[in-house]
Amino acid sequence: MRKLRSTQSVNAVAFSSDGKLLAVGSGGNQDNQGQMRLWDPATRQPVGDPMASTRSVDAVAFSPDGKLLASSGYFEEQGGDYSVRLWDPATQQLVGDPPNLDNTGEFTAVVFTADGKALVCGGRPAKSFFRSSGDDDGIVRLEDLGSWPGRTVPR
Repeated sequence: MRKLRSTQSVNAVAFSSDGKLLAVGSGGNQDNQGQMRLWDPATRQPVGDPMASTRSVDAVAFSPDGKLLASSGYFEEQGGDYSVRLWDPATQQLVGDPPNLDNTGEFTAVVFTADGKALVCGGRPAKSFFRSSGDDDGIVRLEDLGSWPGRTVPR
């Protein structure tokens, strides 16, 4: 077994579709320090600097074409909030602004649709388009990437 070394609790992992990158989300431990980092699985070395410094990164997912990376977690910029972010793995920069998901829900799952045109976000509790039960104990949202806030996502 080959190991990658992380100094924090690992919450989420995802491979790019070509297998050349591994995204690792961590945090939520006692020191409340988390990050998202890319790794080269072949060399077992980090690629660049951590992409997010936060309390916790709870979910990560690559788009089918590998041009986008989604993350969800607690981000401390602008007063702190649970949000979903899009990143460009090549530049390791944010793509657009976090969407206003009509709530302050905690999104703990993200996945791209097979065609890469939308992002599905899941978590708890929040207003949503789709409710998982009548007592609002969970949410699922489908976000159109063509209308991502602050920037048109290149497709």
